[in-house]
Amino acid sequence: MKSEKNKLMHYIAGAVVVLAMLFNTLGRYFHLFNHSHGGGHIVSSYDIEAQYSAALNILLFMPLVLFAISIFLYQKNKNHPYIPYLLTLVLTFSSMAIISGGSGRVEFHFSIFMVVAALGYYQEIKLLLIMTSLFAIQHIAGLLIFPELIFGVHHYTFFMLLLHAIFLVLTSSAVSWQVHSNKKIEDYYKKKQHEQRNNIIEDIVGRLSVTSDQVLHVSESLSFNAKQSIEQSSQLAVSIGEVASGTEHQMNIIESNMNIISEINKGIQEINQTAQMTSKKSHLSAQEAQKGSQLIESLLTQMKEINQNVEVSFTTIKELHLRSQSIESIIGVITNIADQTNLLALNAAIEAARAGEYGKGFSVVANEVKKLAEQSLDSSKNISEIIKQILEESSRSVESMINVKSSATDGLEIAQHSNKVFHQISEASMNVAAQIQEISSLVEYLNSSSGKVNEAMRMMYATAEQSAASTKEITIATEQQHELTENTFQVSKELNDLTNELGGVISKLRD
Repeated sequence: MKSEKNKLMHYIAGAVVVLAMLFNTLGRYFHLFNHSHGGGHIVSSYDIEAQYSAALNILLFMPLVLFAISIFLYQKNKNHPYIPYLLTLVLTFSSMAIISGGSGRVEFHFSIFMVVAALGYYQEIKLLLIMTSLFAIQHIAGLLIFPELIFGVHHYTFFMLLLHAIFLVLTSSAVSWQVHSNKKIEDYYKKKQHEQRNNIIEDIVGRLSVTSDQVLHVSESLSFNAKQSIEQSSQLAVSIGEVASGTEHQMNIIESNMNIISEINKGIQEINQTAQMTSKKSHLSAQEAQKGSQLIESLLTQMKEINQNVEVSFTTIKELHLRSQSIESIIGVITNIADQTNLLALNAAIEAARAGEYGKGFSVVANEVKKLAEQSLDSSKNISEIIKQILEESSRSVESMINVKSSATDGLEIAQHSNKVFHQISEASMNVAAQIQEISSLVEYLNSSSGKVNEAMRMMYATAEQSAASTKEITIATEQQHELTENTFQVSKELNDLTNELGGVISKLRD
């Protein structure tokens, strides 16, 4: 309650300090309060500022310092005993600063009543006495030493001071009487409250005497139940500890299996990638094998055509060889004819020489025939040489064609065998591609299944982890329950002791 009073009074004192600063600024620097009151001559605010500037600054500075000290003490202890006194000084000196900053005008003396009303909130007469004493000292000093600073004139009458004092004392006395009356009323109600409290205590004692035995019985039953609960909670804590240990072991196993399945999953993914790449390559190999088989078939067709052409060429060369041999026979015949013609020409020349003049013409013909026979003989020799060369070349050609034919036949057989091999390779590649495709499908299914298994293991791990966490929470709750049960047992013992003590107190109260 006192801290709330101090808090509210700090707000009020702060507002009064702000008013003191405001009126000092308006009166001392803007000179807004140079007016007369009651028709008398006043002292100008310029003169007051020039003569009492230091005193005005001290009066303004004092409430600021005191307010800062009060705030500091309030931060350390909101119920500090010095705070009401400091705030009384802050309000009093702020009012003095307002009066002096307003050039002592009578209107600003009403701030005294504001201070009296504010201090009445504390309900402390000694604070009002301090405030009244300080204002009395201020006014007496103003009358005797510096009336300009307090009343704003060069001379102030004692009668006017007495009026000020009477109203200040009356106001303070009224507030003090109000405080005194409030305290008397408060003491009266406290006394009434004390009497009612005694009556209530007597009633409570009567009722406690009735319920004390019941509480004692209940405390004994509670103590017995608490003992049994302690034993059961101890067994439950041991069982839950075993469950928690098993759950943690299960979590470790699941975590290990998750790691293994993760590695298997990675391996399956790598196998899947490899299988897909192998499937693509096997398809490419099968396509290339098909292309090779097609090329071999084209080569086989060309080899068959080459073999046929070789057969035709071989037959043609054989026929050419045979014909060349026939030409050689014909050349032999021509040579024999040329030899015989030459002999006949020689015989004709001999007979023409015998005939003399009659045989000259015949001799010319014989010479011509001889020349023709010699030319035929030379030509047949040349032809014979050419035919020999042709026969030799044709013999070589026949032998080469035999080799070519044999090579073509072997090439044809090799091409046929290669065609069969490529057909087998193509079929094997297609089968391998199909098998690899099946393997890839199986690996994809295995990958999907492995992912599902991994997800299931994750869910199992999460469930086990949640179960472990729940088990730990149950363990903690069980331990807490065990502690609470022990506390309950302790409380029941204390309740039993207190009941016994209460019985003694009731006996004493009755006495």
